[in-house]
Amino acid sequence: MADNLIYNIGKVSVAHGSTAVTFSDGPLLMSSAKAWDRLTVVGHYPVEIASVDSDSALTLAAPWPAADVVSGDYIITNTGLNSFAAPQVARDVVAISQALNSEGYYRHVRDGLDAPDPRKGDDGDFARQSSTSKEWYKEGGVWKFVGVYGNFAFATDPWSSVTAYSARTVVPHQGKLWVSKRASTGVPPGSSAADWSVFYPFPTQSSLTIVFDAGGSEIAAGSAFDIAVGVRSIIRRIRMRADGIGSLVLDIRKRAFVDGIPAPSDSICGAAKPRLISSRDYVDATLTGWAPEIDDDDALRIVVESCTGLTRLSVTLYTDRIFT
Repeated sequence: MADNLIYNIGKVSVAHGSTAVTFSDGPLLMSSAKAWDRLTVVGHYPVEIASVDSDSALTLAAPWPAADVVSGDYIITNTGLNSFAAPQVARDVVAISQALNSEGYYRHVRDGLDAPDPRKGDDGDFARQSSTSKEWYKEGGVWKFVGVYGNFAFATDPWSSVTAYSARTVVPHQGKLWVSKRASTGVPPGSSAADWSVFYPFPTQSSLTIVFDAGGSEIAAGSAFDIAVGVRSIIRRIRMRADGIGSLVLDIRKRAFVDGIPAPSDSICGAAKPRLISSRDYVDATLTGWAPEIDDDDALRIVVESCTGLTRLSVTLYTDRIFT
């Protein structure tokens, strides 16, 4: 248990000729240092502690003899008599109770550290970092990373570049569910494997194919196909194939089902309507200028706005389901 005799978390400051010592960056002195323990500021001789006044301040037994120290490194060695009486008994009691539960110690890993201090802990101990939910287990004198634990948080809105996401947050983005591996802001899901991964077993991808068949005659302008969607999703790609070489303009319109049949003003295609120009096949996987998201209470109308020389046309929409 020699590692319990040393404490060196944070930074120390003390002025020449003063007995007042202050600490910063997260020390917890009252649980780690006692009167007559020794304080060693790196580069200086050790001095004795007269009293521990708070978690971030103590008083020396004699005035500090060296030059001013600001945010220096230090070590407190538990050599005072007070460090070997009741505190040792308390540590033994805790060790016994933990051994009975086969749990070992749980040690806190402060923010900013990539792993627990290798000098701390015994085999069988655990360590946890609350800010990242990471856990380690000590075996063979080495801290071994176990994994990231904790509950998932589900965001109800799609990913936003201005929202700060914590670790293990599930977020909808571009038709998929993503889970954050660490806290981030402005990092789009899918752009960094260190920040995001797809939330298994999603994404759920599907396709829908409709066929305009005029029975050997040319497809009439205004021919339409109506669909009540029922699933919140996003269109990722469209393909068209005709029965021959010809020209055609297609439009896709969307409106809430309760509001009736979608009108031309409800087009989701913008200026990039799917079209054939003296051709048979059409593919668009970028959908630039489209408004491709569809709510579960929307209705679609797929309309042939004009057609020349074609009697049969298949239209396939490829979608990702959006989960919230």
